[in-house]
Amino acid sequence: MKTLTFILAMLLCFGLMVDFGANETKGYSKIEIPQPSPLILDTDSNFIVQPIIENLDLKGYEFMMTFKLYYKDKIAKPIDLKKGPPVDGYCSDLTIMTFYFANGDSLKLESIQRLSCQILAIFNLEEYQNKKLKNYPINSIKIVNQVTENKFFFPLNSRDKSYFTRLINQYPHWR
Repeated sequence: MKTLTFILAMLLCFGLMVDFGANETKGYSKIEIPQPSPLILDTDSNFIVQPIIENLDLKGYEFMMTFKLYYKDKIAKPIDLKKGPPVDGYCSDLTIMTFYFANGDSLKLESIQRLSCQILAIFNLEEYQNKKLKNYPINSIKIVNQVTENKFFFPLNSRDKSYFTRLINQYPHWR
């Protein structure tokens, strides 16, 4: 019995001393790959479009099919809460974004439905939508919070009109 206890104690000590790599992730390295600079639609940085380039680590296979829109639908007078900071913006679970092109055409996109109070709207592009953004400069963008029906309209300056055109031409591969 003493021998069995001694062997078990030694195995336990051995197990505690040896690192078997249980916390190691094999074949995967967490590489932070920088995304392109966002398109900022207003001077207060309350409306920011952040494109997501897929496959940035695979040269020649990069493409953009998703972008995120961060925005604040501000309340005129913030609401004070008993606990926490005051509420200064509305929430949303659906956002519509319309691009008005220089050729007179437009493209209306609907975000993925998700509730967000620090409003983050996610848009996935179909191939035909991607091609429109690639081929035509954008004169202006309209954003509609479908919950409050508040509308925000942004005419673009000359450099920002070709933001998506430059970006998609830089990463042309589509799925």
